Parts: sequence; structure tokens; C-alpha cells
Amino acid sequence: MDSVRATRMTNELLNQFINDWQLVEYCGAGKSALVFKAVRGDTTAAIKLFDPELVEKFGKETQKARIERERELIGKGHPHLINIIDGGEDIDKQLLYVAMEYIDAPNLADVIEDIPRERIRPIIAQIASAAKFLEELNLVHRDIKPDNIVIDEKFETAILLDLGVIRPCGVSGLTDGSGKFFVGTLQYSSPEFLFRTEEDSTEGWRAVTFYQLGAVLHDLIMRKRIFTEFQDPWARLVEAVKYEVPKIEAPDVSPELILLSQNCLQKDVNLRKRLVTWDDFQQHDKNLSSVAGSKERIRKRLLVAAEAPSFDDAEAEQKERLTRRVANEIQAKLQEIVRQECLESGLFPPLVIHEFVSESPNTTGFAIRFSASKKFGLHHDLCVNFRVQILDYQSKAIEIGSSAHLCNSGASSTLENLNTIFEGGYLEAVVKERLQQVLYSSLDCAQLLQIPDNAPDGVVVLALEEG
Repeated sequence: MDSVRATRMTNELLNQFINDWQLVEYCGAGKSALVFKAVRGDTTAAIKLFDPELVEKFGKETQKARIERERELIGKGHPHLINIIDGGEDIDKQLLYVAMEYIDAPNLADVIEDIPRERIRPIIAQIASAAKFLEELNLVHRDIKPDNIVIDEKFETAILLDLGVIRPCGVSGLTDGSGKFFVGTLQYSSPEFLFRTEEDSTEGWRAVTFYQLGAVLHDLIMRKRIFTEFQDPWARLVEAVKYEVPKIEAPDVSPELILLSQNCLQKDVNLRKRLVTWDDFQQHDKNLSSVAGSKERIRKRLLVAAEAPSFDDAEAEQKERLTRRVANEIQAKLQEIVRQECLESGLFPPLVIHEFVSESPNTTGFAIRFSASKKFGLHHDLCVNFRVQILDYQSKAIEIGSSAHLCNSGASSTLENLNTIFEGGYLEAVVKERLQQVLYSSLDCAQLLQIPDNAPDGVVVLALEEG
């Protein structure tokens, strides 16, 4: 809202009534509204008064419809979502308003640098639970960002605010006023939402929400706003949202949280839906320091697969070349992790690495073969197989599958019967932990088994311990 108009309206309205609410204190102004502290009997509320000029410009009926959607949340509380108390129109003053619970607390954007690292997981879990609550009511927030979150001084309780652009999912003929115009905050919007190509369904809007939650998580981890360096000019920020992969790293933050943020911020909406679920925000971090105590290996598998975009011949050739390069780079990193772990632990026999040849540029694979050794408790050869699939070469999103089997000398390895042990953007700390789990579980299982005489092809597939 224009500062001159905001000052004029404040002077005219302070201590006046909006219906039966008395405005007792000016709190601030946003792009489209003034906010006052107000009282009605024993009830204190924050009153948002919409700029009448903007209401006129974008349509009064549209704004009234949005207020009515907020009013539908009256009595439907959630501990981490602002409570709506009232809303409507003051006929005499010709002002539209929404009354919500009054919370005297800073917004997350103002204290982002002060958030203790151990509070990041609880905070993002709380905001995600509020967004999930809205989804269960068939609603989507559409503007989740640090500015729309308040948090208490002890950083224990976070609350999601500003329900002004909530809308139901998958409702045709909605009086929303947004049509194909962008509503929300560019800096915290996914590419498909920015360009209004989002899928109007629960799953489509969930993907938008996951992106915005990932952007908030980015800010918590990095202690700065996402795409800060691309804010000016506006066109540069648009390009960043569309193409730039944010750098997320912090030695004092769990790699699992970094991975979650990376997965949420995937540009490809189908890949984002594949890699992220609501449960990811609520899970406790895995114990990365203890392989023996943490055997959880298999990441979730989602049914939604990414659809490959169409390219002309030159673009397709370049994409294939870049994809193959990323696949080879990541495979080399995995092999080095395996070599180093086996050598430094002193628990494995000497190993031989065999690489599989793949015609697909997005797939590589290799087998680690440990020869039978009485010294190391192996009655037969142990083969541990890994396959790497590139899901998105730009963000280095990958899927790693693994299997293990005992075999007689001379038997070959294949990339079959694989379990997915990792999905997401390549993050070495997490990937290393998953590889360690496979290696130690395979060796532990192999030391207990022998190949029976009737085993097909002299091979026994190992059923590795999960969890």
C-alpha cells in the first residue's frame, strides 16, 4: 500500500470502530492492507483492513469471496495456524476486513539469523503440519514464506499467518480473481506456480506447498533469503526461479534436512512429487554417526514418474552428454566412497570393481566383488551391486539401487532385484551413510551363509536387514 495513503487511513481510522471492533493500535501495512490491534468486548484481535482502491481495482466480489473462504475457517483451529475470528464489510465506512487472533511475536524473516540449529526441524515440522491441515480441508495456502510465519521469543512455537490467498483445490469455476495472474511471492514460488502452469488438484497444489516449505527451510539453514543475489532486476529473479539451483550447505545442520530442502526445491514438479512426502517433514533425523545402529536403507518409492520434456536434436544431444557426464561423475564418487570405507575399516577382503555398460545416458552401474576368504569369514564370493539413475542432471537428483548376492567363483553379477537406498539431490554425507549400511549389512549376512548345492546358477541373493 502506498505510504501516503496508509498514513492518511491510519489517522482517520485509529480509535474508530469497524462494525463492532474498535481499532486501538496501528500495527503495520502490507502491499494491500493495513493491520490494527482491535478489541471487541473481552476479545483482542488483529484486524486487516483492505485498501479500498486496490479492492476496486481488482474487484470487490473477488475480495469478498476470499474473505468468505477465510471465514469458513472460524472454529477450525490448528496449533500452528492463525485463528480466524471474524470478517466481512463495514457498510458505513465501505471497508472490507478480516479479524484474526492477535499474536505479539516477531516474524520469522526478522529473526532468521537467530534461530538455533536444533530448532530448525521442529519449526519446519510445525509449519508443514499447518499446511497439511489446510490440505485436509481441501485448501492450499499459496504464500508460505518467512514473512508469513511468527515465532515466539524462545523459538519453540511457530504459527503460519496470512490466509488471504488460500483457495480450494480442484474447484472449477472458482471466483478467485487470480485466473492466470500470479498471486503470491515470486521469490518463494515454484516455477509452475510463477508461470501459472500448476495442476489444479490436491497433488498439484501440494507440490507448490512443498516447494515453498523447502524455500523456508533453505532460509533457516542458510540464514538468508533464497535467491537474494538475484533480486534485481525483476527479470533476473524470474530466471533464477526457473533455472537456478540454490546452494544449500551448513556443517552444523543435519544432512537429512539439507536433502529435504534440496528435494523440495526441485524445479521439475513431477520429480518434486516423487521425492517428497508429508512424512519427510515429521521424521527424526537419522543417526549418521552409527552404521551399526542405523540400518534403514530403503527410501520411499512414489508412483509419480517424471515425464521427459521434448527437445530438438541439438538440445537432446547436449542433454544426453551432460546427463552421462553427471552419471559418470557420481559413479566415480560412489566407487571412491566404497574403496575408502573397505580399506579403512579393515573388515573387508580386497575388492575388484566391475562397471556395467549401459546404453542409457542416465544410468550407470557397478559391482563390488569380494573373493572368498577364510580370514574375513567369507565362504563364497560376495558381490554388492549398485545402479545410479540420473533423475535430473541439473540438480544432480539421483536414485541409487543396490543388491547383494553370494556366488561361486566365475559367476557374473547383474543389476537385478535392486532395492532403492537413496533418492534425491546428491548429498555426500547421506549417500555415504546409505552405502555403508549396504556394505556392512551385506558382509554381516554373507558371513552367516553358504551356497546350497541346489542353488540356481550357484547364486544366493542376500535379503539384507532393514531398519
